Amino acid sequence: MLKKVMLIIVGILVLAVIGLVIQERISPPEPALAGASTLTVLSGDEVFLSGERVTERTVVIEQGDIVKTGNNSCALVTFEDGSTVELEPDTEISIKELTETSMTVWQEVGRTWCGIKKLVGPFSEFEVETPSAGAVVRGTLMDIDVDAAGNTIVSAFEGIVEVVAEGVSRTLEAGMQSLIEKGKAPEEPEPIPPPKNRLEVTIRGAAWALVVDSPQERSVGVVPPGLVVNQLPRATTTGPQAEPQFIMVPVPEEEGENTYHVVLYGKDDGGKANVEVKGYVEGQNVFFEETPDAVDVGPYEVEDDTERKYVADLTVTVDQDGLITSGELGEFELKQTEGPGKVEIKDWAVARSDEPTAPQANFSASVETVEIKGVEQEAIHFTNLSTGDITDYSWDFGDENTSEEMNPSHVYSEGGGYLVSLEVSGPGGEDKAHKEIYVLVIPPQPEG
Repeated sequence: MLKKVMLIIVGILVLAVIGLVIQERISPPEPALAGASTLTVLSGDEVFLSGERVTERTVVIEQGDIVKTGNNSCALVTFEDGSTVELEPDTEISIKELTETSMTVWQEVGRTWCGIKKLVGPFSEFEVETPSAGAVVRGTLMDIDVDAAGNTIVSAFEGIVEVVAEGVSRTLEAGMQSLIEKGKAPEEPEPIPPPKNRLEVTIRGAAWALVVDSPQERSVGVVPPGLVVNQLPRATTTGPQAEPQFIMVPVPEEEGENTYHVVLYGKDDGGKANVEVKGYVEGQNVFFEETPDAVDVGPYEVEDDTERKYVADLTVTVDQDGLITSGELGEFELKQTEGPGKVEIKDWAVARSDEPTAPQANFSASVETVEIKGVEQEAIHFTNLSTGDITDYSWDFGDENTSEEMNPSHVYSEGGGYLVSLEVSGPGGEDKAHKEIYVLVIPPQPEG
């Protein structure tokens, strides 16, 4: 029974996610872990299970266990049906209930990235509780952030989430979030703010791609024969039949160099592939990198638990103000190594490459200032956050102007409110998203 101050969030799967495909290319979990719920250390040395430091890569967890991460560590809890709860640093959860039909997690504090998969599995109910919120979810990607006072922000990245507290119900569509203060009703949904720093990676041609962060080795993208992976919190990726493939990755606002790996896997017989990477700070494009020549990608092969892939390092520099200043994409090199990161097959959200995934439209908008004929004006950069298999994009900017670009920028001639829509389509169907934006047009500056 939830306490009076709690709320209920009901998640409804929108994306069509099809059954689990076991691939020879990945070593199966150790026998002791098969069919078990597990805890995997992603980074750092401060991951604790019921008060004891975890010294192995992966261990079994049970009902009643408490998982806690320190300020330099990330961890991943994977349940039997493939659902996951990823813990950011300084996060604590406990496994309140773990039965054949239901699972309940208590999130005391910190931030989690929950991937609740509608796969064939034992659970009929998946619930996350916090001091101010309870979430009953099945088939969605959501971010849950609990502060020291117990206030909660719930953000829906895929699917639809209904938020109910103190007798008030709110519906969160993909791209929306709600603040729930302890003991209060949820606030009106509002758009999830775009990350201050982000990478936009576009892949065209005969390859699927992953972006993998370091040292956590979390992956987002597509691997053969069309498996969708999304372990990076608040990242998005299109599906295996999308052309081109698009991946958006938030970059931490911490000074220093962030290292990523861009991994290419050959589709079918392989061929040519092109990659471009753009870095953005609050909507402003600060760097652009691309492969100077198309990468020759061979067909995907597995031998002795290693796989053929092509890997390039991507280095992103962040200054003392927490802003991206530059980025550099290295050359792609053929690698014969193990899988992309610290993942087991059941960790993955899966979409069969021969059965297209229905698109789900979503986007964000940010302001950038451009100069046109000597006059500074606001341009709005639209970032596509849609998921699924997408081949066509259709934007309506609300001022009788349109675009078919994936991530367009648009200059409005007059200030005011505009209803912007994005319609996406592909082999699995079509979907449409609407958002209202307000535009301030900067007047010409006086000379002198």
